[in-house]
Amino acid sequence: MNYKVLYRKYRPQTFDEIFEQQHTVKMLSNAIKNEKISHAYLFTGPRGTGKTSMAKIFARAINCLEPINGGPCNECDICKGFINNPDIIEIDAASNNGVDEIRELINNVKLVPSMSRYKVYIIDEVHMLTTSAFNALLLTLEEPPSHVVFILATTDVQNVPITILSRCQRFDFRKIGIKGLVGKLKFICQSENIKITEDALLEIAYIAEGGLRDAESILDQVVDYSKEKITLEDVSYSFGTVSKVVFERLFQVLNERDAKKFICIITEIADQGIDCSVFVLKFIDFLKEKLVEIFTENFEYVLNYDEIKAIIFELNECLLESKSGINPFLLVEVVLLKYCNSPENIKKGDMDITPPNLDSKSHQEILGVEDDFIDVLENENIKVNIDDFVYTRLNNCFVGARKETLTEIKGQWSEFLSFVKTDSAEMISLIIDSNVVVASDDYLLLIHKMESTANLINKKYVQLEILLSKFFESDYNVVAIASDAWIEEKKKYVEKIKNGVKYQMLDEVFFVKSDMADENIEELATQIFDDNCIEIQ
Repeated sequence: MNYKVLYRKYRPQTFDEIFEQQHTVKMLSNAIKNEKISHAYLFTGPRGTGKTSMAKIFARAINCLEPINGGPCNECDICKGFINNPDIIEIDAASNNGVDEIRELINNVKLVPSMSRYKVYIIDEVHMLTTSAFNALLLTLEEPPSHVVFILATTDVQNVPITILSRCQRFDFRKIGIKGLVGKLKFICQSENIKITEDALLEIAYIAEGGLRDAESILDQVVDYSKEKITLEDVSYSFGTVSKVVFERLFQVLNERDAKKFICIITEIADQGIDCSVFVLKFIDFLKEKLVEIFTENFEYVLNYDEIKAIIFELNECLLESKSGINPFLLVEVVLLKYCNSPENIKKGDMDITPPNLDSKSHQEILGVEDDFIDVLENENIKVNIDDFVYTRLNNCFVGARKETLTEIKGQWSEFLSFVKTDSAEMISLIIDSNVVVASDDYLLLIHKMESTANLINKKYVQLEILLSKFFESDYNVVAIASDAWIEEKKKYVEKIKNGVKYQMLDEVFFVKSDMADENIEELATQIFDDNCIEIQ
């Protein structure tokens, strides 16, 4: 088998060929020029950014018979025989991570190099070593023989003990930029006589996420798929990604508020086996471009600035929630579907709603009246003071809060969400990212990261309570607040409990502003309560 994969064929052989790690190259080459070779180095950074390649070049350079400008000459016997050099020992800590392997390494350290100036140990994925192995390595790493150099490489420096870090010179490798990746890929394509379009190169660079090795492997894969000129569609199909053309279609149907077409497109994407995380990240970048167009080119879309910004933040939350076991594309579909069906989901005023301070005012001071209250009902002619609603129900949630009830509700919450999904697409879009944090026999407190969504839940509380009653076969009064507000209210609750202050149940009455005439009020009340049960004064 003569074929050699691209990332091995084009592995850097000199410091000059290392991409976008000039800070590390400069320090290492200067150390060689000034003959200030340390006994231990730690290379850390994302995968495919050149850590192992740098380690090999550095190991060759410090043993080179005629180094050039701090780097290996690649012409002397040491450089040419590097692959078979017994003084260069590469260890994969992922498969050789036990204390026995490290003890064997320590015993061999004492032996002098057979043909080189330095004996170099390159330990890859060093964070995989066990605690015992790290402990065994400590003393040797601190005071090795003068002829030994350790080069440790890791993608997860947080798992390397501080005792090891303190004994090494640390070099952080950065992700390679899109421009650098495209430049290297162009060079490879020209050398290999591969025909490829510019947008296909950009797509490969984007998928690689800053890793040169990944980019070269993807190019290798796409070449096998397309024997002629490689296009953007070839890359998208062979690697399972979404092209910009699809994002344009998706944005267009969102902009047109066309829910049916949106569902068709998102279903098609999901059915292709697209990685949801890659899809969301690329769509966020695409939406960022749309925001730039609004500001710099005065583009106008039906989706306004606030809506596009809100979509970006909610999609980012989807990335975090996708690890909870919920179908990630379901989360994305629910988030975006909201903006298809409801053009007024994001309003500037919605972002400013915060629950009132429970300790700052009396109940009557907040309500503003003493008599003649009307029970709150959802009706287009009635405007409910949202702060009064939140204040009262938040207080009452704390009165009878029980940990056992909360545990029971949380245990069934995912099943409840599935139930709501089949019953109400609008409601699931509101509560999919909400969590229950307080529960009693009669009240539930939900939190959501976005204040605007918490406010929408409160406006739709009647529909939500009906769904809760159907599923749990018990009547619950619901209120929602933002996550930030919950942190503050929880502190207040704890302080009051410590001080022996108890919450008192407040009546479920709210001050209602209405522009209806008296006869309309009487007609509405008669419809709701029966004409034998009311008296209008």
